[in-house]
Amino acid sequence: MRLSEQELRQFERERADYARLLDGFRHPPQPFDKAGAELICIGSTGGAANVVGGRAAGGFLLRHAGRTIAVDPGDNSMAHLAERGFNPYEITDVLASHAHNDHVGDLSLAVSAAVNLGLAPGSDATIVIDPSLIDYANAETTRHGFTLPAYAWSGQVRPIHWRRSRVRAADGSMLDVERRITLAGGIGVAATEAHHGGLSVTGFLVDTAAGRVGYTSDTEYFAALPKEFDGADVLWINMNTLSLDEVTGIAAQAQDGTRPTRNHLGYVGTCELIGAVRPRTAIVTHFGVQLVDERARIEALLRERFAGSGTEVHCPETGDSFRFARSFREAPVRRRFRP
Repeated sequence: MRLSEQELRQFERERADYARLLDGFRHPPQPFDKAGAELICIGSTGGAANVVGGRAAGGFLLRHAGRTIAVDPGDNSMAHLAERGFNPYEITDVLASHAHNDHVGDLSLAVSAAVNLGLAPGSDATIVIDPSLIDYANAETTRHGFTLPAYAWSGQVRPIHWRRSRVRAADGSMLDVERRITLAGGIGVAATEAHHGGLSVTGFLVDTAAGRVGYTSDTEYFAALPKEFDGADVLWINMNTLSLDEVTGIAAQAQDGTRPTRNHLGYVGTCELIGAVRPRTAIVTHFGVQLVDERARIEALLRERFAGSGTEVHCPETGDSFRFARSFREAPVRRRFRP
């Protein structure tokens, strides 16, 4: 086959464009080098009904000490960040709590960004992940359709959970499941106990030079839960529902609203947790589709309940940023994210 001059020039353009792409991986974006820290909501909703409607679901970005950590990159989270001008290749580490689409639907994208598609000469990315997402033979995880992509192993994969066990890695070797892990930059991550039906799930407690951030992931309330977040300056809480039971039973758990719901924290569990932990800042999010349009009202109710307690409550939208000038122990400046 003989190619025309125009076709050959198109081939050359492709080679030049790909060379520029590789150069970008070899010289990644500048790390977050400002004083203090920033938390960015990457998905304020939860549940399949939200993501089918194109809303972003998941957790947050933590930017501190030269690291950008993606916590629970759920469906649509990476696209919504990119629309706001965020460069996903800034991500240095990924934390994933359990095998539901609204938490790890964009896991492959976030991991791909963290390891620079595996094309860079090296990466210090650490993938901190619930062990069920590593075990390719785990029927519980595979039936939900989420396992760690193979290219993730070009970074450092570390299974974490509040229960110790062992899990088989992609190459057949056995890995110890850890309770505490240290990332580059001296950032510590500990697993916190979580109960979310029968699914394997873990929350996180992240220790930094700026203070401590707790993340509940999806869990129902139980008596020992507040102890898991002792000393948290910021507590990121997934609420999902106010008082609805599981899908099979839509009725509220109790007419007087005093009993926590099952599988999720609900309003009562959220209030119990905030009251017991007493963080400086509580960020309540991950609303189900039935709550999305009620966000401002729920935020007002929570602020009224905790007025004068020393805890400032926020219910963010996707793309809301919380900037801490020096420490998580101070009140944040809340704004829409700007790169």
